[in-house]
Amino acid sequence: IDNIIQLIGTARLETACKYFAILVNMVKCCEIEIPQFEGIVTEILNKIQSNYGGIIEEKNLNIKELLNIYKCTNIDTYSNELFKLVKIINIKITNECEKYKIKIKMEEAIKYIDENYKNEINMTMVSNYVSMNYSVFSLDFKEYTGKNFVNYLKDIRLQEAKRLLDETDMKIIEIGEAVGYENDKHFLKVFKGAYSVTSSEYRKNIKNGRMIVTL
Repeated sequence: IDNIIQLIGTARLETACKYFAILVNMVKCCEIEIPQFEGIVTEILNKIQSNYGGIIEEKNLNIKELLNIYKCTNIDTYSNELFKLVKIINIKITNECEKYKIKIKMEEAIKYIDENYKNEINMTMVSNYVSMNYSVFSLDFKEYTGKNFVNYLKDIRLQEAKRLLDETDMKIIEIGEAVGYENDKHFLKVFKGAYSVTSSEYRKNIKNGRMIVTL
């Protein structure tokens, strides 16, 4: 019973099915009497309810019906119904685990970008850093952040550029280099494309208290 419960939510669910199939076969061979089998099933279902009650409620699964083993015409039909429920729970757990793994990967990627945006970085470097396939990383990153990689990196750099324009006396060229743009003309073009003003105009307007630009 414990083996069956512990295998739910893992990649070895088929092993749990095999354990249960052994129990079913023992009933068929009269090695286990029906009342004993009913007690085993009740214990399994109670533990499933205890461990995965939230999923059962979310998925609106009727576990109470399965407590009546006589609802089905034969034991094979009953075991199929039981494992339909178990498989639904298993899929939910597996999906949640996968989402959590992706979340961790994305947090690692964002931390890496935050620490390295001043350098020459690209999506290949970041996807390799978090050990993800390039295409999969691209899709997951956009879903997680709401932006594609290029725009996310650009926004991080421009936010820092705005801060430096506002809080320091650094030259425009120096600021561009400081936020990861080796080509000053490219920096000027990207900045104006994002805010519709040049970096010099932005600094002048901020100092005069006339305009605050946000992404």
